[in-house]
Amino acid sequence: MEKIFSPDVQEYLRETGVLEREIDRIKFNTLKGITIARLTTVIRCLKDDDYDKIMSMTAESLAGDGNGDENHFIDFGDIINDMGQSEDIYSISELLKMLHERINHG
Repeated sequence: MEKIFSPDVQEYLRETGVLEREIDRIKFNTLKGITIARLTTVIRCLKDDDYDKIMSMTAESLAGDGNGDENHFIDFGDIINDMGQSEDIYSISELLKMLHERINHG
């Protein structure tokens, strides 16, 4: 997990006078940069035929109803949490959108 997403780090920053909007800006820029880097790595691996590396960056999504197929997705969970919880691109996009709105619209 990136340190800026740690509740302890965020609390420390608040206690030292860093405004919430600035914390959100740091989180936004960090998350956006790492997400772009991860997707760039996937593209490079595709070009280089390094499929094992791509597969190592995925997590399994089980069919919740027991009737569907399982699938895999590029996992971004390690960026924002340290609980082993997987996060897909949709979740990351939601978080980026929320942070962007808070930074730009208060």
